[in-house]
Amino acid sequence: MKKIILTCLLFAICNLCQVFAYQEVAKDAKNSGVEEANSDISAVSKKERVLYVPELNSNITIFPGVCYPRALYENRGIRKILSTNDFSWATEVLDLGTGSGILGLIVLKHGAKRAVGTDIDSAAVKNAAYNAKILGYENVFETRLVPIDRPDAYSVIKENEKFDLIISTPPWAEGKPTNISDYQNFDDNRVFLRSMIAGLISHLTEKGKALIYMSRRGGFLVFELAEKAGLRATVIDSQISPLGIKNPGCIIERFVIELKKIP
Repeated sequence: MKKIILTCLLFAICNLCQVFAYQEVAKDAKNSGVEEANSDISAVSKKERVLYVPELNSNITIFPGVCYPRALYENRGIRKILSTNDFSWATEVLDLGTGSGILGLIVLKHGAKRAVGTDIDSAAVKNAAYNAKILGYENVFETRLVPIDRPDAYSVIKENEKFDLIISTPPWAEGKPTNISDYQNFDDNRVFLRSMIAGLISHLTEKGKALIYMSRRGGFLVFELAEKAGLRATVIDSQISPLGIKNPGCIIERFVIELKKIP
């Protein structure tokens, strides 16, 4: 009985962690025009923000409502992986859920020849195109808007389009978005994640690979879906959030998962 009670308490605490995390994400988005103290962000207006990205050795602009990389679930884990590897072998890169374009731009800076960034938010698509132009990648970074009635991962990718590298930071939680900004955090019935992994075989070149940045809970599903799709999944990096909560059931532990075709 004690074990059952402890288990229930454990899950309750983890659920509170999730609620707190998503509240922090929403709060960060809502306060997008407020300058933060002791940080590398400076407000250029009440709506836009400028963020220095060390992996790019440059500033990028974050448009209103577009996912801000310094929120609680920042993408520094995958940024670290992308900035410490040579991608000169990658002729075509696909950045699913590109947001401000930060991941695709890092890959281009580290040798990739061309990138396609997709997003369901028109503001994000414009934001990624803007940053690509400012940083000199306008001719090699293509952006595409995903129709809201077709939110699956490859809805704007041609059937015969293949990529050497596919990268993504999928929404953290399963849930129904109520507005366009919610798509940053919620994936209804995991449509985006499921369709992304199911389509990897068709859209990766023979020696291509995918890098996905996920929470522990989402990571379990990635491994399950990868096995069903005939892919090999490997954790190549893991992180604990700044909160320091190390309980394995909480979503603040995050992984970079590499997926490849099985030879």
